[in-house]
Amino acid sequence: MMNKSNKIKGKVGEDLALAYLLKNGYRLIGRNIRCRLGEIDLVVEDIGSKQVVIVEVKCKTSDLYGNPWQMVNYRKMMKLRRLGESFMQGRGDSCVWRIDVVSVTIGESQKEPTIEHFENILE
Repeated sequence: MMNKSNKIKGKVGEDLALAYLLKNGYRLIGRNIRCRLGEIDLVVEDIGSKQVVIVEVKCKTSDLYGNPWQMVNYRKMMKLRRLGESFMQGRGDSCVWRIDVVSVTIGESQKEPTIEHFENILE
């Protein structure tokens, strides 16, 4: 169970990730999409490639114990794959899709957050 400060940090991280994606050629399809398997943070369309992108956002306030993207292990990747498959089936869409991770570090000593975008993490 997430405590209140983690929920706030997660929301801030998602807001920053979404702003980054929108600025870099993506269009929002959905946010915090829930299904019986779990939740997808963001679903966007890569306007250049016309791909639907399932986005996992990881946010931390420091990289003391590793970067945020390092929290996406094999088990989490497989869950994201199942979530993506379920989402695409629900849309009845047969377009090409992928899974990306956006890593956000919002440390107190940093003026600007550090945002890293990892495309197609299952490839």
